[in-house]
Amino acid sequence: MTVAPQPATLPLTAGRQGLLVVHRTVEVPHLHNVVAELELDPSLAPEEVRTALTAVLAVQPALRLAVHERPTPHAVLGAVPDEAPLRVVAADAGHFETRRARLLSELGTAAFDVEQPPLLRAVLLHTDDHTRSTLLLVVHHLVFDGFSLRQFVRDLTSAVHRDLDVDRLRAAREQALHQELWGQLPGRADIPLDRSLLDHGAHSLNVMTACAAIEEEHGVRIPILDLFRDPTIRAQAAWINEAGGGA
Repeated sequence: MTVAPQPATLPLTAGRQGLLVVHRTVEVPHLHNVVAELELDPSLAPEEVRTALTAVLAVQPALRLAVHERPTPHAVLGAVPDEAPLRVVAADAGHFETRRARLLSELGTAAFDVEQPPLLRAVLLHTDDHTRSTLLLVVHHLVFDGFSLRQFVRDLTSAVHRDLDVDRLRAAREQALHQELWGQLPGRADIPLDRSLLDHGAHSLNVMTACAAIEEEHGVRIPILDLFRDPTIRAQAAWINEAGGGA
């Protein structure tokens, strides 16, 4: 998959700016790595997994963000890579678990250059006899969190089954990401009321910040899990009104 680069400079949310400060100042560069493991159908060939992972990078623009600090903190949306960064490792069945643990430790301590997307690394570990296969992932927390994994798994599953509408989803989600990031700036109120922020690249820190802001402004405490279940402006307004915090 070859896509011409279309760089777009975007602002950073307050949450991402905070993570960027931590990334720059702490002595442990991998502090905010998110590590995940996905069991795969062992009949899938490595190239099938690579192709599916490349499609996921196309439809999840947050994974393609490069984060820069100068002249002011900002992000740049990178192009879809020709191939996803996937390393393939084979192991005999008797040493599979040992190799898996070693690779997870290696990935967990990976140091990212946040200016070089994608901020994701992946290893496909399979047995020599193809009876077991697992995808090991590490992603920087600037662009990914535990809640992002749900959509990642859905997209990867669709891509493996070749029913992921890459062109449509890429266009829609890139536009949604632009709206989300620019919508953090003062004076912006053009976010659709029924758009799910989680499905379009929202970050867990945004949601926690939103909960705190709602409580401070309206005196209404919304459980974070409830906001994750329906992360739309319309739902937030309904919660505020039901609690008597609306104007």
